[in-house]
Amino acid sequence: MAEGDTARLYHRLLADDQDEAWEVLRNRAARDGDSTAAADELLLPALGFAGQAVREATIDPEQRDRIATVAHALAGELEDSRPEATAIVPRKAPPILCLSARDAFDAVGARLLAAELSRRGWPVTIEGDAKLVGEVVERIEEDRTRVVCVSSVQPTQFLHLRSLCKRILLTDPRIEVVLGLWGEGLPSAELEQRLTDSPRVHIVNTLAGAVERSTELASSSVEPPARQTKAV
Repeated sequence: MAEGDTARLYHRLLADDQDEAWEVLRNRAARDGDSTAAADELLLPALGFAGQAVREATIDPEQRDRIATVAHALAGELEDSRPEATAIVPRKAPPILCLSARDAFDAVGARLLAAELSRRGWPVTIEGDAKLVGEVVERIEEDRTRVVCVSSVQPTQFLHLRSLCKRILLTDPRIEVVLGLWGEGLPSAELEQRLTDSPRVHIVNTLAGAVERSTELASSSVEPPARQTKAV
C-alpha cells in the first residue's frame, strides 16, 4: 500500500468518512492550487486501491457501493471549488462524450473529466456505467460525436477496453478515442500491444492530459464554415 495522502484518503473512503476524506483532498488542492491535480494524484489512485480490493474480494459489494457514493460526492466538491475558466471553443463544436469504461469507480473519472471540459466551455455528454455498448453507439451516432473519452480506473481491464475501443471506432471512421488510464504506469509500447495500435486511440494517464488531448482533437474535427460566393 502506498503511503501518504493517497493512503489516508483511501482509508477515509473505506471508513465511509466523507468529511475527513474531503479534508484530505481539499488540503491537497489548496496546497497545489489545482483541483484537477488533486484528483489525479489522490482521488483516482485511491479508487485504484479500492478497485484492486474489489478484484481481490477484500471488500464486499456493499462497501464498494459506499466508496463509489463518497467518491462521487468528493468529485462534486472538486467541481464546485474550481474557478471559472475563459471559454475558447470553436463554433458548432460537436459534443465530447465522456464514457465510463465499466463501473462506478470509472464513472468518477468520467464525471471529473466532463466537468473540466464543460468548465472550459466545451459541449459535453456523459454516459455512466449502466449503459450498454449498443446504447453508447446510438448516442454517438445521434450526437455526431467525433471525440469519445473513456475513463478507466486501475486495475486496468485490458480485454474489456480493447473490445470497447474497437466497437467505438467502428461507429464512424472519423471517431477519435481518448483512453484515460488513470495512473497506469506501463510503457506506451506495452499499452499499445495490449490494447490497440490504432492511430485513432490516444492513451493518457492523467485528467490534465485527457483535457489537452481531447480538446485538440475536438478542435481539429470542427468543419470550417462554408465559403460564400458573391453573386455576379
